[in-house]
Amino acid sequence: MADFDELSFRPARPADAEPIRQMVRTIWEGHDYLVVSIDRRIAEGGVYVAELRDRLVGVSRVRRLADDEWWLEGLRVDPQQWGLGLGRRLHEFTMAELHRLGHGMARWSTADSNRSVGFAAGSGFRKVLVLPFAGYPYSREKPLENRAAVTAGTDDLALVDIDEPGVLDFLLAGCREHYAGLLSRGWVLPAATAQRLREALGGRPILVRRGPRGLRAAAPLYAGDPRPDHLYLSAVSGEPAAFDAAFVQALGRLIRHLHPGADLWTPVPLPLEKTFLAAGLRGEEGFNWMYVYELSLG
Repeated sequence: MADFDELSFRPARPADAEPIRQMVRTIWEGHDYLVVSIDRRIAEGGVYVAELRDRLVGVSRVRRLADDEWWLEGLRVDPQQWGLGLGRRLHEFTMAELHRLGHGMARWSTADSNRSVGFAAGSGFRKVLVLPFAGYPYSREKPLENRAAVTAGTDDLALVDIDEPGVLDFLLAGCREHYAGLLSRGWVLPAATAQRLREALGGRPILVRRGPRGLRAAAPLYAGDPRPDHLYLSAVSGEPAAFDAAFVQALGRLIRHLHPGADLWTPVPLPLEKTFLAAGLRGEEGFNWMYVYELSLG
């Protein structure tokens, strides 16, 4: 067992970046995002480290999304120290700092296979959202050549942008219905607002299905970088029956048009999981579920 009398916490310094990289180099088979982003995160602030006998053994971060909104991320413990309770102690320290810093709502997300799931309930957070992962390896499909993703006038599918009348309100309603009022963008889910949807999805293609009474389905396609390996769906909105094989096939054609060689790997709303899978997407192995937790800071 660790001697917690020798455990200390402090804000991270630029010189901690390399020890952190070395600490996480074996986590997730070397694909931990902290390897490439820790310098930036330390420079932006809110990063804390844990030291045991003058050795760096943990890192966490509090990220300010708004005056009353906070996101906890990047909590890691040295794999050689797993099982000793250091992660819980680091989380408790981080929360104490967060209570000192501000008020409002704190949230964080994790995969169902992560160790942090074990102490989520005891820390006062409540689980507000469960998102299963689904995807399709579109990179294995043949090039689309000149075939259009959506052919105008042939069906009820269309490509629109967020300024199309009614689209923004439809996406906001979907965030409230399917995402606990949050905006799904990778592993960070801030509160969904009209301004945030415009900032996140402005200029992004949105595949929609229309019906006699208006929009039935919308799936904005989101890429985290200009030449992505993986694509995401953000703020998926609509009724389950609208996400059929034709919709998913059109989505695949759109992906192969815009980002040839990329795969779709995205969390989907739980009420829509079965219909997406029935339409051709498949469940992901590894990280099968994303859990999102929140806590009011008062």
